Amino acid sequence: MYAASCAKCSDDGQIRIKSYAAFGQATYALADDLNLTVGARYTHESKDYTLRHIRVASGVPIIPLTTVGKSWDSFTPMASIDYRFSPQFMAYASVSRGFKSGGFNGRPTVDNTPPVPFNPEEVTAYELGFKSDLLGRMLRFNVAAYWNDYTDIQLSRVKANEAGVLVLDLGNAGDAEVKGFELELQAQPTPALQLSAGLGYTDFKYTSLAPGVSDITLDTHQPFVPKWTGNASIVYTVPVGTNSNLSFRGDLTYKSRTYLDPTNVATLVQDGFALINTRITYANDDLGLEIAGFVTNLTNKAYLGGGVSAETSFGHTEGYYGRPREWGLSVKKRF
Repeated sequence: MYAASCAKCSDDGQIRIKSYAAFGQATYALADDLNLTVGARYTHESKDYTLRHIRVASGVPIIPLTTVGKSWDSFTPMASIDYRFSPQFMAYASVSRGFKSGGFNGRPTVDNTPPVPFNPEEVTAYELGFKSDLLGRMLRFNVAAYWNDYTDIQLSRVKANEAGVLVLDLGNAGDAEVKGFELELQAQPTPALQLSAGLGYTDFKYTSLAPGVSDITLDTHQPFVPKWTGNASIVYTVPVGTNSNLSFRGDLTYKSRTYLDPTNVATLVQDGFALINTRITYANDDLGLEIAGFVTNLTNKAYLGGGVSAETSFGHTEGYYGRPREWGLSVKKRF
């Protein structure tokens, strides 16, 4: 990781980005119900970062007016094959590559040292799954399993350097493998009732760390990546008059234990929790009118949604709680 520090300083920065890309995609029918899709994208991106970094009290520049530049090239191909066993069942496999742009640390490390660039984050993704419509399309069941190979993962964190000065790290931490699966279920047993549910599992594992990375090990958990996620919803709709209806909706979402800081500091770990939202909607097609009342976080669950750890510099941690129970009314009119 690359470091940046600030002690009562003022920033003035501007970044100029140019990005050019060429891409194409084609699908070829290998046989009846068997299709092969291939595609590729080439991207050239350049960034010029101009900054001036000044100490507020003395007016002494940490970094005088400076411009640094860097460019990157990325080739991101993809391929997939799918076979439709019947009009109701299709299986597929795919491989693709993607990237997240590189950039610059927004603050300098030491006096008269310009920002150091960090490289793009890249991933090669493999996926295998199927999609199905069953019981006369009353039931939809989809499954996907995946394995992702990440390189040059970008992370940001807060710490102190050898002199005890606040440091903001932003750079490439290392490589990792991510594997898991997703299940999706949708059902409509009656015209008035709609049910849906989903389940996801993610296993994140660092495979190597970049030179100079500290406070992170191969056993560190990736921030904001819970192992388990789930969701469920129910919608019941009843007619009211000729061209209007009243619908009742309930949603539940679940996340297992989540680490909110790249270093997995204990005070920024949120245990598993569920949230419930409800909504009642009146819709009139003749008037193009929709009126809805809703409550979010029905049980008023207190949970951490993010945070910043500065224990090695300022000696404290800041946690940001998610929104409490809220209620509201919305009106939509189509003209």
